[in-house]
Amino acid sequence: LSAEGGNNYAWRGVNNFSATGANISIPNAKVEQSGIYYVEVKDVMGCTHVDSITVEVIAAPLVGLAFTDTTICEGSSVTLLSSGGSTYSWLPATTLSSATVSNPIANPIENIEYVVTVANGNCTNSGSVKVNVLKKPVANAGQDKIIIEGQSTILNGSVAGENVNYTWSPPVNINDVSVLEPVVSPVADATYLLEVTSNNGCGNAKDSVKVRVYQNLKIPNAFSPNGDGIHDRWVIEALEAYPNFELTIFNRYGQKIYLANKSTQPWNGTLNNKPVPIGTYYFILDLKEGGLKRSGFVDIIR
Repeated sequence: LSAEGGNNYAWRGVNNFSATGANISIPNAKVEQSGIYYVEVKDVMGCTHVDSITVEVIAAPLVGLAFTDTTICEGSSVTLLSSGGSTYSWLPATTLSSATVSNPIANPIENIEYVVTVANGNCTNSGSVKVNVLKKPVANAGQDKIIIEGQSTILNGSVAGENVNYTWSPPVNINDVSVLEPVVSPVADATYLLEVTSNNGCGNAKDSVKVRVYQNLKIPNAFSPNGDGIHDRWVIEALEAYPNFELTIFNRYGQKIYLANKSTQPWNGTLNNKPVPIGTYYFILDLKEGGLKRSGFVDIIR
């Protein structure tokens, strides 16, 4: 408050308020200090004059919040509730349905704190709400696998999320359903399901991996193409299970003497329709399935 026109000023007002000076203040003004304040001004001649001013102290808005801390699951939303004023302003506004209403819908993707400024005219107040976002579970069962019957393979599972547990199914031909990289030994084509569950109630996730089991190839290491009807051809059992196979045979000098695929008959020990010499021959068998290859030797006996 201020006054002028003299050299001495005496103020009095609500609740026994008193002060001196041309310019005075009401510290920590409260609503109950609203009312009429008087000032008596005296000049050097001793003349006095009294004047008054009405002071209205408006209460700052009392910010009401339904909660100050809450937790939601990733992908969910929550309604923020505030009260106490005539206008509202929320920050940050990017994940809110509206930044100027008392009850915006929030869709945060990570932990965040919202601040609301509440006003009732020229007076403002603020409050804050913290929203914790729990990540949803994610399951990745890894790449599909290919094995030969009797072999094992390791599944390469991975999970994400907060406070999750996981398991594989079915619990058949698998060494441990509770680890992310179990060893599996299926006897036939199998599909394994990795399921991840949120212990926070944020749902679950599933992913599957296929393990293809090819028949075990029994590759003889010798045959006798002598025309007696017994082992006259080099027969690799179950080779028909690999429709795109390619079989190449070499002599000891590295010369290619035989090339076979599904459309050809098993080798009868000839080259250009003439019997090859007895001895050891070498082969490369490319199954054309998942990079599977076999190599070795076969002896011709007569």
